[in-house]
Amino acid sequence: MSVSGYKICNVKRRQDNNQSMNLFTSGQGVPCGQFTCAEFAGCTNGECICSAGYVGSGRFLCVPVGQCGCVSFGDPHTRQFDNGRTRTVLPCQFNLAGFISATGCDIQVETVTKLRNNPQFPFRIFNRELLVTASRDNTVVTFTLGPGGQSTPVVAAIPGVLDAIPGLLDIVVTSSQFNGFYRATLTPCDTVIAFDPSLMAATVSTVPTTIFTNEGFCANCDGNPTNDNAFLAVPGVTQAEADFGLSLRQLTNNQGTPDGVECTNLRLIANTTACMVDAFLVNAIRCCSVYYDSTYAGCLLTNAVSPLTRAQLLGTFKNCMLQYCLNNIPAAAGIPAAFVPTGCTLPVGYVCPS
Repeated sequence: MSVSGYKICNVKRRQDNNQSMNLFTSGQGVPCGQFTCAEFAGCTNGECICSAGYVGSGRFLCVPVGQCGCVSFGDPHTRQFDNGRTRTVLPCQFNLAGFISATGCDIQVETVTKLRNNPQFPFRIFNRELLVTASRDNTVVTFTLGPGGQSTPVVAAIPGVLDAIPGLLDIVVTSSQFNGFYRATLTPCDTVIAFDPSLMAATVSTVPTTIFTNEGFCANCDGNPTNDNAFLAVPGVTQAEADFGLSLRQLTNNQGTPDGVECTNLRLIANTTACMVDAFLVNAIRCCSVYYDSTYAGCLLTNAVSPLTRAQLLGTFKNCMLQYCLNNIPAAAGIPAAFVPTGCTLPVGYVCPS
C-alpha cells in the first residue's frame, strides 16, 4: 500500500460505552529530526510529543486521553497501557496483549521475536511479527502483521457455537497504513493493532472498559502502573530481574522461533511448583541469567579457548533454570565450574541464592 500525504478520514463509529475509535487512511506524520511523528503528535525541540488531549509515545502512538495504548519497539522495550516499562528477554514467542472488549471480542496478540545480528549486543532481540486472533459470537479471525505487511484475515466459524446475531459477520478487519505501520482496525472490537517492519515496532490500542484477561507485556489499563509487573513487588528485585521474570511468564504455549524447543522448555520450567512462586523464580534468575545477556555470557561467546554459540548459552541458561526450579540448587550453583578453562570471570558479587 502506498503512502501519499497526510489524510484523515473523518469517520467515527459510536461505541456502546460512548467512546469512539478513529479510522484513518494512508498518511504521513510530521517530520522530526531523523524520525517521523505519530498521528496527533508534533515536533518540539527535535522530539515527537503527543498533542494536547492525547497521551502515549509521540514517535509511535498517541491515543485520546482516557483510551489505552501500548507500544513495543527496539530490543524490544514495551511501554504498557498504564505507562509502565518492561524489556523483553529471550528469542521466543510471547503474549503481547490479551483482553475482551466491551462488545464481546476476545483479542489475543502474540509477538514472535528474533535475535539481532549485532555483535555488540549479541543477545538482544526484536519483534519480528505479530500473530492476532480475534473471536466474537461464533466467528474467529486470525491474521499476521509482519515483514510482508498484513496477511489476509482468515475468518472461520467456531464449531458448535451459535451466532448471537445470525448472518452478521462478527468482526471486520479494516487495513490502512501510516508512517510505515500496517494497521488493522477490528470492527466492532474497539481495537487497532499495528506493526512497522522497518522499526520492528508494534502498537495495540483499545478502550478502558475492556476486560484484561491474558494481559501479556502490555498488561492492563486500570491507571495503576504498579500492578503491571508482579515481579516488581519481590523485595530487592532489580528492573532487569523483573523484566526477565515477566518474559518467562509470558511465553506462549506454541513457539514459532528457531529456539522454540528451548523456549517451550523454559515455559514449562517457569511453571513448576517451586518457580510459580515469584520470589523463588527471581532467585533462579539471579543464579542463571548470568549465562544469557551478560558480560560473562559475552565472554563465553567469544573466548578463544572454547567459544560457545548463542544457542548453547540459551541451553545452559535453560539447564540451570531446570535444576534450580526442581530445587536442585547445588547442581545449578555448580555449573560455572565447567567454564573455568575459558578464562571468563563471573561478575563481582555473583552468588547462586540458596
